[in-house]
Amino acid sequence: MQIKYLRHSQIDKDKWDNQIDLSTFPIIYAKSWYLDVVSPNWEALILDDYKWIMPLTYKTKMGITYLFQPHFTQQLGIFGAETTTPEIVNQFLTTISKKFKLTEINLNQLNIPSNETFVHTWNTNLELSLTTSYENIYTNYNQNTKRNLKKAANTTNLDICETNEIDEIIHQFKINRGQKLDLNDNYYNTLKKIVQEASQRGKCKSIVVTNDEFCSGAIFAIDNERAIYLFSANSELGKKQGTAHFLIDQFIQRHLTQVDLLDFEGSNNTNLSQFYNGFGAKPARYPSIKINNLPRGLKWLKD
Repeated sequence: MQIKYLRHSQIDKDKWDNQIDLSTFPIIYAKSWYLDVVSPNWEALILDDYKWIMPLTYKTKMGITYLFQPHFTQQLGIFGAETTTPEIVNQFLTTISKKFKLTEINLNQLNIPSNETFVHTWNTNLELSLTTSYENIYTNYNQNTKRNLKKAANTTNLDICETNEIDEIIHQFKINRGQKLDLNDNYYNTLKKIVQEASQRGKCKSIVVTNDEFCSGAIFAIDNERAIYLFSANSELGKKQGTAHFLIDQFIQRHLTQVDLLDFEGSNNTNLSQFYNGFGAKPARYPSIKINNLPRGLKWLKD
């Protein structure tokens, strides 16, 4: 059957979300309400009456409409209740290449394109299975993680709690890691909207660790037994006391019967990957696709 292109107003969002839940990779990023936040007016490709679906997150600049990967959506791509074959992936990508002059997106880890047709690079995600006992999980912690947990355990007045207020988490991120990154207010406003929408659906938990003052904080997006470590922040005090390790360890202990997988959402960054590996997380690769069909006078801007 032929792939259909649907504008935003033509998408049956109930049907869409049901298919995401039934898909082999039912991730929260692809839910219609989540896409509404990160890419308003997103469009879609549909094959065989929603048997296979793909969100199109786009922008327009200098009169050129292009596909991009929105913040807070590590992986999107093609979703279906059956295994996504390279032939199906190529069919969708071919349709994209005919419609959009520039595509820079991440597919999901079950979308494997054909090397001969579409060149892709690999990214690394790190995931931790929570389908075993805490004792088994702890055994796979590395020495640095265990050392930081002991440091936190020996810290007096340490407190951990869930919160509905994420402003302090965002503030601490801004004054620490955020200063080194080129992020504008839209980035943080998008995060706030995601948390608001997810919280209304019972799909978000924000946690802070304090010791009379803020130490660490994290926001988890939770759907279909997958918890995504969506955003985090640490103060200088938190770094000294090992509270980021403590926060994640406590989340693991408290969610063993509620969540099957802790998705660390990365990372290609060596320091971050070492931190996540410290909990025994395992790599899961997903592809990045770049298709540049811009006019010759503009093509060099992206190449």
